[in-house]
Amino acid sequence: MLRLDGEANLFCDAPAEPTAFIQWVHQSRRGLLAYAIEHGSSSIEDTSRDALSVFDEQASPVVSTQAVFDVLAADAEHDGYLTCLLQRELLVHGGIFGDEEARAFAAAYFRQHGVPATPMDVAAYRAGVDGLFLSFVSAVGSQHDVASDGAVLLAPVGIDRALLDAAVGYGCVTDVVEELTGPVLAEWLGRDGDGARAVVLPVVNPLTGQVLTQRRARDLAGVVLRHNRDHPDRPVFVFSDVSGIESCHTEVIEFDTVPMGALTGVDVGDSSLGGMSAWTLDVVSPRMVLLTSRVAFAVTGNRWLRGAVNDWSITYGHANTCALDDLAAAAALCLTPRRWFDEANDHTANNLRLLREAVVRFNSAECGFEGLSIGSHVDGGWHTTVRFHQRLFPFSVDGSFDVFTSLLEYHCVVSDSMRVVLLPGELFSWYYDPDAVEPHVVLRVNLSAPREAFQAFLWQLGQCSSELWQRTWNACQRSARVMAVGG
Repeated sequence: MLRLDGEANLFCDAPAEPTAFIQWVHQSRRGLLAYAIEHGSSSIEDTSRDALSVFDEQASPVVSTQAVFDVLAADAEHDGYLTCLLQRELLVHGGIFGDEEARAFAAAYFRQHGVPATPMDVAAYRAGVDGLFLSFVSAVGSQHDVASDGAVLLAPVGIDRALLDAAVGYGCVTDVVEELTGPVLAEWLGRDGDGARAVVLPVVNPLTGQVLTQRRARDLAGVVLRHNRDHPDRPVFVFSDVSGIESCHTEVIEFDTVPMGALTGVDVGDSSLGGMSAWTLDVVSPRMVLLTSRVAFAVTGNRWLRGAVNDWSITYGHANTCALDDLAAAAALCLTPRRWFDEANDHTANNLRLLREAVVRFNSAECGFEGLSIGSHVDGGWHTTVRFHQRLFPFSVDGSFDVFTSLLEYHCVVSDSMRVVLLPGELFSWYYDPDAVEPHVVLRVNLSAPREAFQAFLWQLGQCSSELWQRTWNACQRSARVMAVGG
């Protein structure tokens, strides 16, 4: 049994700095800046930026602690505020003390990626990105009437099917498209219907690894801004998950990725259109580093949207968080060294190259057509898709159960004890579209698996695919002989 899915990075151990902070904060009951100063100087009384400079130079965190210090210093209510912030103890059983520091780090993270944010703009929620998504669609769907029919939601393939089904349970209607582009969005918005509209636009698609490049983001932003200008009574809102933005493993794409909330009318050629932050809920969670965290941070420039999301989060029991949890999430999000992501991304890119080579070998040497295929835009995240063409299977495929049955019956000629069992892990790991021109089944693969485990997976994938194709070929030959005899 080889499980190559799930959100975890299987190659890198958890980064040391966030882990060390989590241990430290439970012992000291002090916050992130106090931790950075203590580890950057010999005295906690030293509250100068020099200590933070030393920490930033040594730890190389994703977000500079100096930048956060400056943000808090600018908003300090009195001269002794920062000293109090650095030396106070958090409430033993949680509470709100410490949340402003976590929100300041999250605000600095958003600003680093171009999204307008201040600590007061950022909110922390304890249900993660999924809980925020459900609060978002509930808010948009009830913007005119709490008893309304719900929002009409547009999402790309790759959004967790269980999450979309949950949205349907909350009254939404969901439309899923293969790729979400400006023309696709414009056509969708032009359809008849008066329901509230919402769009899901992750910076990195969790299934395919496709990233939101600046060009595609500008096209989408132009459609949204012009639609909302022309139809102020029925605007479209955007849910933008920024969580995977540090995982771009293609060098050119790494500097060409942008969250939707960072764009303005200037980017689409019309400054009068305003900014996307007024129509976007940008969210981020540290789940790529700290899987156990249930905290997510959100920011929007739309006062109504923020209040509505917060109200629905309270309704669902998602709004209240503990200061220690907030700080741990902020540490995982902001204190993780850049080199940790660099190593993980380099390893992911190398495994992707090995996977492409294995697929080319199988297609050219075994079946003579694209029996296996990989997406063409795999530039971010730690996952991608391997597509099994329907012709690989010796019988009609109507769903994932048929695929599992076939794989369980697969016989490895090298060892009778070996079988391939591909666990879906999440409900969208398998995707089958019987109405497609060339139907295929999709396996979500975790590219972050260690080198030896990933090579073992590639070998098993090759053996399994060869066996499936051989059985299919034999079945075709038998059918041809039967038809010949019958003729």
